[in-house]
Amino acid sequence: MKLFKKEKIAQPKLEPIVKVIIFIISMILLYFIIYPIAQVLSKSITDYSGNYIGFINYLEFLKSSYFRGVFYNTMLIAVTATLGAVILGTIFAFAITKSNIPGKKFFMFIGILPMITPAFINAFSLILLFGRKGIVNNILYSLFDFRFVIYGWHGVVFSQIITLFPLAYIVTAAAFTGLGSELESAAMDLGAPPLRIIRTITFPLITPAIMAASLLIFMTNLAAFGAPAILGGGETTLAVEAVIQVLGVGNWQMGTTVAVILLIPSSLVFFLQNKFKKKASYVTVTGNAAHGETTELPKNIKYFLFIICTLVSIIVISIYLTILLGSFSQTWGIDNSFTLSHYTTVFDRSLESITNSTILAFIGGLGAAMLGILISYIVVRQKFIGKKLMDSVSTLPYAVPGTMMGLGFVIAFNKPPLILTGTALIIVFDYIIRRMPFALRTASSNLQQLDISMEESSADMGARWHVTFQKIVLPLLKPAFFSGFLFAFIRAITELTSTIFLVSPDHRLMSVDIYNFINYGQLGEAAAMSIILMIIVVVIVVVLYKITKMDLLNIKL
Repeated sequence: MKLFKKEKIAQPKLEPIVKVIIFIISMILLYFIIYPIAQVLSKSITDYSGNYIGFINYLEFLKSSYFRGVFYNTMLIAVTATLGAVILGTIFAFAITKSNIPGKKFFMFIGILPMITPAFINAFSLILLFGRKGIVNNILYSLFDFRFVIYGWHGVVFSQIITLFPLAYIVTAAAFTGLGSELESAAMDLGAPPLRIIRTITFPLITPAIMAASLLIFMTNLAAFGAPAILGGGETTLAVEAVIQVLGVGNWQMGTTVAVILLIPSSLVFFLQNKFKKKASYVTVTGNAAHGETTELPKNIKYFLFIICTLVSIIVISIYLTILLGSFSQTWGIDNSFTLSHYTTVFDRSLESITNSTILAFIGGLGAAMLGILISYIVVRQKFIGKKLMDSVSTLPYAVPGTMMGLGFVIAFNKPPLILTGTALIIVFDYIIRRMPFALRTASSNLQQLDISMEESSADMGARWHVTFQKIVLPLLKPAFFSGFLFAFIRAITELTSTIFLVSPDHRLMSVDIYNFINYGQLGEAAAMSIILMIIVVVIVVVLYKITKMDLLNIKL
C-alpha cells in the first residue's frame, strides 16, 4: 500500500498571446528557412524539365575533374586562411591582453577595424596594390622588372586572413582576459622561462577559445564569395561556382547541387562548433575573479609581438588608404592626378543603390534584432513542445552558406503563394533571416545571466505576459538589441553572397554595384563607392555608440 502518492508538478499554462507568438514564429521559420532550403535540395535532384532524376547531378559533380578541383580549391583556401587568421588573431590578442607593448590602444582599434567594413573591400584593395597596374607592382617593375601576381588562391588566402583575423582576436582576447594569473605566477616563481610558461600553461588554457575561433573562421571561409570571385584568377570555389552555374551558365540544377555540397562541410563544422562549445571547458579554479594581468616579457618576445602588431597595422591602414587614394585618382596606376569624377559618376549612376542599401539594411537590421530577441525570450523563458527544435532551426541560417540561402529565396519566392522575386521585400527578408541568429545568441546569453525573479514577481502581481515583456524584459535586453542591430546592419549593407541573386534593376545595392564596377575594370568608381559605403557604416557605429554608450561589438557568436 502506497502511503504517499507522487504528484506531478503542474507546468504553468501558456498565455493565449504566447501561443499565438509561438505559432507565428514557427510559421516564419518554416516558410523562410526550411522551405527555401528544401527548394534548393529539390532542384538539385531534378532535370531541366523538373523531373525527378535522383542523385545524377551529384554523380556528375563527383565524376568531373573540374568540379573536384573546385572542391579542392575551396578546402585548400578555407584551411590555409583559417590557420593564418587564427594564428595572427591569437598573437594579436596575446600582445594586447597579456603583454605591456606600447601602442596597445591603437592596436586594439586596428584589431576591430576590419569587422566594421565590407569583407570584399580587402580583396579590392589588393587589386589596387598588386594588380596589373597596382602601385606596388609598378614600383617592383620599375626597379626589378618584376610583378607580383596577386590573382590565385594565395591572394584569396591573404585577403581572407586580413578579413577574418579580428574574429580570432576578439574570441581569444576574451579568453586571455578571463584567465587567472596564479598558475603563470607560480611557474615563474619556480624559475620556468617565459616561453615555456606561454607554451605549457597560457595557450593550453585558452584551447577552447582557439578551437571555437577556428571553427567559426573555417565556416566563414567555406562560404566566402567576394575575395574568391575578385582574386581567384580563374580558380573558383564552391560559393563562386554556384553563382557561375546559375547566373553565368543558367544551369540551375548544377548550381543548386554545388550549393548543397557546400552545405555539407559547413553544417558539419557548425555541428562540431556547438558540440565543442557545450563540452569543452578549461578553467583555473581560484577564489578571485580573473582579470588577465599583463606580464613583463623578455625583450625579444616583446619586440616580436610589437613588430607583428605593427606590420598588421600597416597592412590594414594601407588597405583603406589605397582605396581612398584610388577614389581620387584619374586612372589608377596610369594617371594618378586628382579628380572627383568617380564620385560624380557614382552619385549620378548609383545614388539609388546607396539609398536602397542604407534603407533596406536598416530595416533588415531592426527586423533581425527584434525577431532574434523575441525568439530568444520564447526559447529561454517559455516551456512548450518543440522549443529545442525552434532553437535549432532559428540558428540554421548561420550554418547555411549565403549562396544557398540566396538561391533558396529565388526559387521559393518566384511562385505562389508568395511572389517576392524582383521586389525589395525579398532582400529585406533575406537580411532579417540570415542575420537574426546573431541577435538570438546574444539575447539568449544575456537572458541566461538575468535572474527570472523580476519576471515572476511581475506575473504574481497579475501583469500579463506582454506587459512583463515590454516593461521588464526589453529594457534589460537593450544591449543585446543594439548589438544585434548593429551587427545585422553591418553585415546586411556589405552582403554580397546571397544578394547577388536577389537584386533587380529596380532594386540595386551598393555591394553588388561595387562588385560589378570591379568586374568592368572601373576601379575608380568601385573605390569611390567603397569609401561611401564605409562612411555610412562608420557613421551608424558612431551614432549608436554616442546614443547608447555601450560595447556594441560584444556579439555572442
